[in-house]
Amino acid sequence: LVYLDPQLCSVAIFGNIDSSIDISALNKFSPHFFGSIKDIRLLNLIYSACDVFVAPSIQEAFGKTLVESMIAGTPVVCFDHSGPSDIVVHEITGYKAKLFDSYDLSNGINWLTSLSDYQYNQISLNCNSYATTTFSAEVSAQRYRSLYENIIYQ
Repeated sequence: LVYLDPQLCSVAIFGNIDSSIDISALNKFSPHFFGSIKDIRLLNLIYSACDVFVAPSIQEAFGKTLVESMIAGTPVVCFDHSGPSDIVVHEITGYKAKLFDSYDLSNGINWLTSLSDYQYNQISLNCNSYATTTFSAEVSAQRYRSLYENIIYQ
């Protein structure tokens, strides 16, 4: 899929992992399993410690984890489909790969990890700015209010 030097990178995994899913290919990266995280500060630290958040989901209603990652300034690589396609701005806050194209997903990882420090820092700033101004509780509440008002007063 993608060549990543196991001595130069590692993988952080959090959440509940279904035991039927084979993740043995990640063993060469000495993965760090954090399990289910309830402490928002710890979660933010983990996101912030990562250079890339990869969301290989092919069906996602919204993608809260993508927004959480972006708020922490960590760019996202995802498929350009369903919820993630509305969250990530291609090559501005991350990389949107063609649906079902694992090679393009790996292109996104390679693209982000090959950026200069300046370019990466700009993408990171874009992530935080975009996520906080587009998906904050206040913005979401205002959108719902506008929607309800349009329904009621039409």
